[in-house]
Amino acid sequence: MPMYRYKAIAGSADAVEGEMEAENRAAVVDRVHALGHIPIRIDAADSSSLANLRLSTILPARRIRMRSLALIPLFVSLAACA
Repeated sequence: MPMYRYKAIAGSADAVEGEMEAENRAAVVDRVHALGHIPIRIDAADSSSLANLRLSTILPARRIRMRSLALIPLFVSLAACA
């Protein structure tokens, strides 16, 4: 079964993100609803493609200094090798 990445709003109005395996997008919507969340985005998660790579998965969620931006190509190439 394919993997899907989703973003949803939880009952506390917080944004939540995750991945799940499902037959199709409709099944993901149903399962996210079953978790008590409201889905706002569902994308196919193709692990072999850098197009779906998010910086939030390789960089910490905080302000980034300009000198740290120079490391992004290194992080992307390391993530591609994993």
